[in-house]
Amino acid sequence: MNYAKASREGGIEGLNLKLYKGRPPKLTPDQEMHLSHVLVNKTPEDAGFPVQMNWTVPIVRSFMKIKFGVDYSERGTRELFYRFNFSFTAPKYTPAKADPKKPAEFKETFERFKKAFS
Repeated sequence: MNYAKASREGGIEGLNLKLYKGRPPKLTPDQEMHLSHVLVNKTPEDAGFPVQMNWTVPIVRSFMKIKFGVDYSERGTRELFYRFNFSFTAPKYTPAKADPKKPAEFKETFERFKKAFS
């Protein structure tokens, strides 16, 4: 309503078109760069968390609270990820102690069965 009234009374010039910057960031540029580096190059376990999984929003929130003393909301943390151009993906797990000989043995057995039933 205020914009409509200001437009009627003063035209385009009557509108107060200020650019609002929003709230200042909680992390300094150096802290953001450090956080980005940690998320790209380390696992949560490397950063001192007792989990063997990928970075999640709750884990990153805890990391920022411990490391920088900054408390981000869940949404704010996701927005930070978007600002870093990170994407959310499902993790792909590979067995830690896979025997490299097993696939070769399977292929060999499979080829024999294929020949036997062809």
